[in-house]
Amino acid sequence: MSRRRTGARLGRRIMALLLVVLALLLGLLLYSVHRWQREEILRQARQQAEAVAHTMVASLKMLMLNGDAESVRDWLGRMRSHPELQSVEVLRRDGTLAFRDLKTLHQVNRFLGLHAFLRRPLPPRRARGVPAGALHRAVAEQQSVVVRDRRGRALTLLEPIRVEQACLQCHGYEHEPVRGVLRVTTSTDEARAMLARADRTLLLMGVMGLGCIALLMVLLHRYMEAIIRALGGMLFVTDAGGVIRMVNDAAVRVVGRDDLVGRPMASLLAPGHERFDFTQERTGGETVLRGGGASEEREIPVSVFTARMPWGGRIEGVARLHVLRDLTQQKESEREMRLAATVMDTVPSAIMVADRDVHIRLINPAFTAITGYGAEEAIGRNPRILASGRQSKEFYAAMWRSILDEGHWEGEIWNRRKSGEIYPEWLIINTLRDEDGEILYYVSTFLDITEQKEMERKLRHSAYHDALTDLPNRVLLYDRLEQAISRAHRFGRRVGVLFVDIDGFKPVNDNHGHDAGDLLLQQIAGRLQACVRASDTVARVGGDEFVLLLESRSAEDIAGVARKVLHAMQQPFPLEGGLVCHIGASIGISIYPEHGVEREELVKRADAAMYVAKKGGKNRIVVYDRTMVDADEGGAG
Repeated sequence: MSRRRTGARLGRRIMALLLVVLALLLGLLLYSVHRWQREEILRQARQQAEAVAHTMVASLKMLMLNGDAESVRDWLGRMRSHPELQSVEVLRRDGTLAFRDLKTLHQVNRFLGLHAFLRRPLPPRRARGVPAGALHRAVAEQQSVVVRDRRGRALTLLEPIRVEQACLQCHGYEHEPVRGVLRVTTSTDEARAMLARADRTLLLMGVMGLGCIALLMVLLHRYMEAIIRALGGMLFVTDAGGVIRMVNDAAVRVVGRDDLVGRPMASLLAPGHERFDFTQERTGGETVLRGGGASEEREIPVSVFTARMPWGGRIEGVARLHVLRDLTQQKESEREMRLAATVMDTVPSAIMVADRDVHIRLINPAFTAITGYGAEEAIGRNPRILASGRQSKEFYAAMWRSILDEGHWEGEIWNRRKSGEIYPEWLIINTLRDEDGEILYYVSTFLDITEQKEMERKLRHSAYHDALTDLPNRVLLYDRLEQAISRAHRFGRRVGVLFVDIDGFKPVNDNHGHDAGDLLLQQIAGRLQACVRASDTVARVGGDEFVLLLESRSAEDIAGVARKVLHAMQQPFPLEGGLVCHIGASIGISIYPEHGVEREELVKRADAAMYVAKKGGKNRIVVYDRTMVDADEGGAG
């Protein structure tokens, strides 16, 4: 009767006019919104996939710099287990999977000339489902390529792995700008679900529009039901006693029960949350519902909005309207954000994010630990506060060209801490751009490589110095002797070589142990250095054998240094525990150019002269002459 009375009041003509006009306007609006929503959701899905791929390429390069393919395999395995990723693979340029066979490993080892890398091989395999044309574009054009499967269920991003300067340390044999391709396949389920939700929302909006038209024709109860069903959140309509009288589809879907009508609203609360009062008006608040059936109960965090109906339950028993929003995804996002913040706070790499005007907007604790600048000191300032002044303008110009043109720069740089200390770091800079290609942020990560550089310095030092005395070894001696001969030849000067053999060292070593022998050798090294100038060289070439290299000396000066050395060796050597050692030295001398012009020749002849001195009674100085070579050659025969 109510519907007929309303129709009679409005009239068929007015109803037809309203239906046509409103339906056309509603249809046009819904179509426009649908197109915009579809384009925006697909754009966000692709942008998210590209961001994931860029981040993974940066992580992959950091792992590849360590040369440990097993770590890369493990990392790929962890990435594949991520719920949002269907597939993560690293492909070679020919489409085969990387880090399986030993082809690349053998190439690196041959290039380095060392058997430096080993790993367990896996059978070679080609990647499946990668269109050849897309792979070719990613490699040849050096740009990201997006591939959607025919059913639209997955989005595959082919991200080229470019050859950077650091890669050439092990892959110097490469002549291609792209080493391979990172293939990341993400599910479009979320995007399709968002589209489905958007379509349902649009459909509900359509129902709402039709409900507005039907408002002129139907009873108040049906009008209320149409409004409730048109809204996106969970809606519950209750009477004065708190019993549910009406729900929308979202409430049924989220709670997971279709018997909600007729149940007390409070019966939906999860254990431990029974005190929540649904009869109280509120514009905000949170509680937890109990969802699902008895066999699969789950807790659903929700926000609650409760409003009292203006008629106070006098019509159809309706007293309150409750709007509940499912917070499950929001809570999960918050947990993920906390996890990301925890990771950012705990990684050893410093992270700095600057805006398009190159002002620092975000740093992590590792940044503060490395540079000394806290967030309040760094944020808002230009990264130039870290500049050390060691790099030239040309260096920074080339760096910025790479950042702006390629969106990436990586290399070693010297920066300055807040304390003023200059230190080396390995710096990686990437750009984050919007859909129009405009730079939004510069994301920098860097590591303090001071210890690494110091270790390299120590390794270089140990390659050219004696471990016990820290004197130059034979390799460094020959290098310096070669340079001394070259200078002497150019300026017409002499070079003296003194071959010193310690007399009486063996009894000390045998009678008092190797520790005493080592202490004695260290004291001998110190006394020998005290006998020469800072520009001269004292080298240890054997157990108790030393060579002195004297530049720009006359024959008399060279002989004077030899006498000084002999005198120093004849003085007592006090060691630990009250032990005093008495030794001596046999010294052989050769002089450039009188006794030879080659470095090996000069050392050999100084050694021959020392041998004569030792045979002649020790504690003597002998200058080389030709008869010593004849005798040596005769003995060798």
